[in-house]
Amino acid sequence: AVELLRRQEALQVEAQRLIGHLDLFRVLAHTGKPEQIGSSVSGLMVWRDLDFNVLCSHRSLHRVFETMQALLTNPQVIKLPTPMRVETILLPNSRGMSDITL
Repeated sequence: AVELLRRQEALQVEAQRLIGHLDLFRVLAHTGKPEQIGSSVSGLMVWRDLDFNVLCSHRSLHRVFETMQALLTNPQVIKLPTPMRVETILLPNSRGMSDITL
């Protein structure tokens, strides 16, 4: 158990360095409001894995692809999971519900 805790702590440090080095919050903010989620937030990391939600106020696949392109063409990024999830969610607005595709 002690070894798992050490590994988890090392992975947390590595994840935070990577987020800062790639300036992920700034890159993802091009599309919307980035929100770090998953094991890197909960402190339960067992392998290298970063999860983000990006909350958008309007649907724009163009912006999503621009953001992905910034990551895919970065020479320091050697692997992104595929397929990237694109989800549609419903959000309330002044005219009822609005669908958002991410």
